[in-house]
Amino acid sequence: MKGTVFVELLDHVEDKYGLDVLDKVILALGDKLSTKGAYTTVGNYPHQEMLELASAICTLRGESLESLLDDFARSLMLSFERMHPEFFHKDQDILDFFMSLESRIHTDVRKIYPDARPPLILCRKTAEDSLEITYQSARPLALMAVALTRATGARFNEALEIEVLTLAEDHSSMRMLVKRTKTSA
Repeated sequence: MKGTVFVELLDHVEDKYGLDVLDKVILALGDKLSTKGAYTTVGNYPHQEMLELASAICTLRGESLESLLDDFARSLMLSFERMHPEFFHKDQDILDFFMSLESRIHTDVRKIYPDARPPLILCRKTAEDSLEITYQSARPLALMAVALTRATGARFNEALEIEVLTLAEDHSSMRMLVKRTKTSA
């Protein structure tokens, strides 16, 4: 898994909870982290370490995984937009953005980082304001995909209803229905 997400998670934890909390999380994990918590944006790291970090943060902070993922996804979305403004257009329709994830964004990610393995995101329009999104990955991060979908709604100032239709037991794949309900206030 590319190090960008690791770096962004650690930065998010430090910004939100402070360096002392980040240090406690890294110390608590000890040998479970191959790098002892030192990640670079261009490195590749085992996805299990991301899961270990998330679990340790939730345990230390006493918060749910969903809450952590939603908060982190909003932060990550801002970072993605800062790093790749070419993918985010002022007047872009959110459903068009979702439809471009695989054909444009993930294709470009694979060109820039030939060793990257982003998830496969397939979208199918089911109605004027609805999409069915299929997520498939070698990593069990389907719940992060749901959180990023919510964060995308916030970024585009759109209220979304998200219904997870199927979720693989190992969280490596899912189908969800995303419906635009109205523009957020």
